[in-house]
Amino acid sequence: MNTNRYLAAWLALFVSFTSSAQDAASSPSRAEVKAQGQAAHRAGETPVGDVQNKPDTSAKSAKSRSQVKAETASAGKAGQIPRGELTQVTPASAPSSKKTRAQVKAEGQSAARAGEMQTGEMGTTRTPNAANSPKTTASSASH
Repeated sequence: MNTNRYLAAWLALFVSFTSSAQDAASSPSRAEVKAQGQAAHRAGETPVGDVQNKPDTSAKSAKSRSQVKAETASAGKAGQIPRGELTQVTPASAPSSKKTRAQVKAEGQSAARAGEMQTGEMGTTRTPNAANSPKTTASSASH
């Protein structure tokens, strides 16, 4: 009984392979398909890009490319080009700092040491290692 099933399965596989081999023999090669596509493209028979929403290219611009680039650059400097979706920050109104990076880092470190920085979800002013400091453990041990 099992041999009949195996024989039927092998026969089905053999038939499918021979039919695909016959299909491959009747189809053109890759080189032929590429040549046909290139010939159709040269003849203008193939659509290029978005067929339904092609822009109107019949009108020519009165300005040269360099004029358009110069206008865009001057509009950018004047803050007339929006930057981002919600806010428009022009270069003149952009925030600037008078301090160096080292000065800002030093201020942050001294504030952290003094316990002036907000840490944690609850907004406590304790530094993360305050629980393990000698003063805290000595006072909690005496209670």
